[in-house]
Amino acid sequence: MIIYFHIDELNRDAITASILKKKLKKRGHHLIYGNRITMRLLDYFHNFIDVIIMPRPHFLYDNFKDRWLLWDSKFITISTESLGIITTEKKLMAKTLLEREYFEDNKQYVNRIDAFCVWGKRQLIAIEEFAAEVRDKFYFVGHPRYDNQCLKNSHFNSKKKKNSKIQIGIISRSNALNDYYKRTTLEFFSEYLSEKINYEYNNKKSGKMLLYKRPKPIEGTVCQSIDTVNIINIIKSLIDLDYEINFRAHPKENLDVWQKMFEQYNLKVKFSKPEQPISYWLENLDYLIGPPSTAFYDAVINNVTPISIDKIDSRRQLFVTDLSEDNNSLMSHIFRPNNIEEIKEFIVKNKKIVISDKIKNIFSEEVGYPECQDSLNNLINVCEKISKSKNILKKRSYFYYFYLFFQIFYGFLWDLKSFIIRRKPNSAMYSLNFKIIRYINNL
Repeated sequence: MIIYFHIDELNRDAITASILKKKLKKRGHHLIYGNRITMRLLDYFHNFIDVIIMPRPHFLYDNFKDRWLLWDSKFITISTESLGIITTEKKLMAKTLLEREYFEDNKQYVNRIDAFCVWGKRQLIAIEEFAAEVRDKFYFVGHPRYDNQCLKNSHFNSKKKKNSKIQIGIISRSNALNDYYKRTTLEFFSEYLSEKINYEYNNKKSGKMLLYKRPKPIEGTVCQSIDTVNIINIIKSLIDLDYEINFRAHPKENLDVWQKMFEQYNLKVKFSKPEQPISYWLENLDYLIGPPSTAFYDAVINNVTPISIDKIDSRRQLFVTDLSEDNNSLMSHIFRPNNIEEIKEFIVKNKKIVISDKIKNIFSEEVGYPECQDSLNNLINVCEKISKSKNILKKRSYFYYFYLFFQIFYGFLWDLKSFIIRRKPNSAMYSLNFKIIRYINNL
């Protein structure tokens, strides 16, 4: 088979693509990488591709209108973000998997998808309750980035390399203040001009609707402002102690701003390479400090102790909504200090998170632990099942190399245009040139 895999965020999804490609090769199949730039090539090459894997259905109709409905390829979706607070609201989880259109009675897109792959049991329960008629299209595979080959450490109880100094990781989430597209904070408030700010979906014919309960720009901006100040103060407080501080900006942030700010005030912080998989960055860390985030799931499964900063400033709680990550299932098991001194004391005493049965149960429900350890082979099994053939590659394998040539050539043209107009690539909009492809292959 020839399989297309969409790498939506390079910093987040490259590791999945790399390991998936290696596993497919062992089974005699080829994998083609795609992203937001090169996916338009599918309009011309879809006849040569057996299976197209996208994060969600809207990627297809947003980019190809209804043309893709007539393509001969098989279609699979597997979410890139499907854990945390979203899994606690079953109706929202179902809407996220199937899209707004489905619940507004435009079901042609979901009907055209051949398989929906989900991470955990909560997602399946949501579908069974709110979209039972398409349950037979859903397959449980586990969290793809928690496949054994995607993680540097084994799940939960790995023996980490002993560091000469305590390694502290700091994560930010200030994308509304420091957007990688350089949009102003005010531009985020344009959402208030759209109906989508009020409804996840609104079926005017049947009267069924789902109100929008996630943090809106006003809540998000205030919380991020408070978190950013706390992050700066925490770094200033820890920098003179005998620790090594490692910083990783949110994938949707402009890292240059953080680097300039820390250099200006001579704060010696070691920056994570943006494209480095988070599991690789976490490999030698002892603690991970930051605002409530699904990155805490990554920390726990990589045997790193998370520390949440959400309680440090009491004003922040006024802007926390029911569907803020502050309320996800894992947060009640994470240390949430009331001030910076409590953070320092926690680290000095070398306290660690205890992996209880309750935590393992959360991972079982949301990411499919322990089945997630073989999630990418589970995904390949679905590809083979819906294609109804385990080896049809020989019939048109030369098209694989034909496509790669055009992909790299297209990447060259995009890089050239970027150079001319001084456009800087980011985690979402980047060229799949030879250098990037080689980087992904070598993960």
